Amino acid sequence: MSTIEDAKLILERDSGKGNVYDHISKVILKVLQQNQADPIHQFENISLSIKDELNQMPKQTSELLLACSSSMLTALKSQKSVGEEHDIQNVVSDAGLLDWSGLSFTQEEIFFVQNLMYKLVQETQEENPIAKVRFWGKLLTCTGKDYIVFECVDQALNEISPGLEGRDGANKYAYYVLSDGKMSRLPDVEETHLVYARTTRKYLTGKLNVEVSGYPLFPGKEAHYLRALISLISSDTAVAPISFFGLNEEEDIVSKMDNSEEEIPEKLLPENVANLDSWVYIQRCINSMGRMRNPKIDGEDGEVEDPKYASATLERETPLAPLSDGSSRWNSSVFLNAASHDIGVLRSCKWPGAVAVSVVGQVRFVNCYVGYGMATMSDSYTPPSLPSLQMECDQKLDEMTDIIDQPIVAAEEGNEE
Repeated sequence: MSTIEDAKLILERDSGKGNVYDHISKVILKVLQQNQADPIHQFENISLSIKDELNQMPKQTSELLLACSSSMLTALKSQKSVGEEHDIQNVVSDAGLLDWSGLSFTQEEIFFVQNLMYKLVQETQEENPIAKVRFWGKLLTCTGKDYIVFECVDQALNEISPGLEGRDGANKYAYYVLSDGKMSRLPDVEETHLVYARTTRKYLTGKLNVEVSGYPLFPGKEAHYLRALISLISSDTAVAPISFFGLNEEEDIVSKMDNSEEEIPEKLLPENVANLDSWVYIQRCINSMGRMRNPKIDGEDGEVEDPKYASATLERETPLAPLSDGSSRWNSSVFLNAASHDIGVLRSCKWPGAVAVSVVGQVRFVNCYVGYGMATMSDSYTPPSLPSLQMECDQKLDEMTDIIDQPIVAAEEGNEE
């Protein structure tokens, strides 16, 4: 055994029941997926359970998984301190819940996304530190260059303006997307972007700097359109089991309940997990004029709401409204899991591809979206009508008399008298 290639040939030697190389690949993946506190004691059990599986992975697949596992182990080892200091979602664990909803990701995708989250936190530590990050989902494109979206809480300050909300509105979170192998922070969303995004139905191209063609013309690039879609989808599909979040009356914001003895969130029970009254929205509704909160201006008796937004309408008036208020927009299911706990799954009818999954008897849930960013419409889509043509001039026109002056011709030399 003189080279690594020779050693690899020995490990790949097929005995008729598989080879060591494929088997070790699967064992490592199981250890990472289960993420147990003391995996060494379960190593043999995992190995035996894999041997009993009838279906064997193809050779190429196992090589990719092993390479991905090695990369992930290296990343976790070097970034352990990053995970302890920041609130980073455990996608490896939550992917098992999403499987129950029908959103299934390959092992390569799961480890790739988890590694991206650690890298995103590391790369932004100096300029714009991120305190919290979760995998929001994927927005599919017509070119196959899909956007992988991450929802973050960062330290960047929003530039507040009449048409741009801050942390208490639609720009509560910052969003980063992976496009063409590059991570980019999407611009803050403006109210005009949200208004026009609701009337625009167009497939994404995977290029952030292209124009969004159509009528009416969207006032921005695809990056702005993408950011507006994310806000609209989140506002309508970000949900959680009741009592997991509460309303802070002093700051008038939705926040996570404290883990004190009096305020421990209630666990979902098998008899109410499919009841939409047991689930609530955790983001404010975006009104018809593209805002979560109407701006205030100085009045005679103090601050009053800007009368410009007096005609704005809301689909739901209060935050933390139960899903039963719009029950036709959700489908609920309960899956009996004999191995552990029952699973409650919600699927959005308004935004196909948006799901929420919770474990019965545990204070645990996950939200995710995978789709083209197209909302369901009750009627067939009809493009907006063009504006009316300008009227012809109905005034009587009188033609002006031409004024013709006789030309002055200079006399030629020699002909002067």
